[in-house]
Amino acid sequence: MEECDRRTMVTVRGAPAVGLNRSFSVIALACAVGLLSACGSDDEPAAPPCPRALIVTDAASLTTFAAGTGRDFIDVDFQVEIADLKSGCQFENVDGRTMAVVAVAPVLVATRGPANTDRVAKFQYFVSVIGPTGAILNKQLFDVVATFEGNQRRLMYTEDDPPITVELALDASGRADNYEMLVGLQLTPAQLDYNRRQRNVRP
Repeated sequence: MEECDRRTMVTVRGAPAVGLNRSFSVIALACAVGLLSACGSDDEPAAPPCPRALIVTDAASLTTFAAGTGRDFIDVDFQVEIADLKSGCQFENVDGRTMAVVAVAPVLVATRGPANTDRVAKFQYFVSVIGPTGAILNKQLFDVVATFEGNQRRLMYTEDDPPITVELALDASGRADNYEMLVGLQLTPAQLDYNRRQRNVRP
């Protein structure tokens, strides 16, 4: 199973309470191929709506600073932004129950700051599954290491090789659009506060 350790598959069975009944299993590359374009064409019957895939506004960007108390532009180590989010899904029937297999792939932009000396940006992003009641059914973190080669100051790439794949057992309604996939950058409380303050000062 080539590349099977690149990404994990989050399997949510039913609509458990937070922290219960979670299982994580490895998914092969072939299982994820094609899901991002699984919306069909005009010649095909309309497919059921997929779960909504959304970027968390407060966690859409990350700014890290060099050690010390400086918080000016010259103190920035690196910045990361989720510029876009691609998603798609397919439906399967397993033992009489509808399963939605959802793929999400964030488009990440990393920028090297004036204080960055190692040409590396290490960060995490998360994918959370939100159930029909608004409860968090699952949250998984993914590590990213961005390396700036030569004089590179900015990198843009899509996490789609393969994408994050979520296998979701739907509730009795059978509606996948009752669920949400939330994607954001993993932040410390200080980084979250910085994002909120920056948003408030923008015109």
